[in-house]
Amino acid sequence: MIVDLMRNDLSRVWRARQPLRYPALLRAQAPPGGCGTLVSDVRGTLAPGTGDAELIRATFPPGSVTGAPERFRALEVIF
Repeated sequence: MIVDLMRNDLSRVWRARQPLRYPALLRAQAPPGGCGTLVSDVRGTLAPGTGDAELIRATFPPGSVTGAPERFRALEVIF
C-alpha cells in the first residue's frame, strides 16, 4: 500500500506512457543502532520540463511518512 501511495504521488510528474520500475520491493534495511525498516525502490523518468521543485511539490508530504494520502489533511496535521 505504501509503495502504491508513492507511485500515485510520482505519477503527477512522471513521463506519460513510460513504465515505472520497481527494482526492489520490501527490502529489509537496518540502520546502525536503529530500528529496522522495509524499503522499496521506485524508478521512472520525469516528464519533460519537470524539475526538482515540481518533484518535491508532487510528493510532499510523502504518504509513506505520514500515512495520509490526502495532501492537505496531512499538512494540517504536520503544521
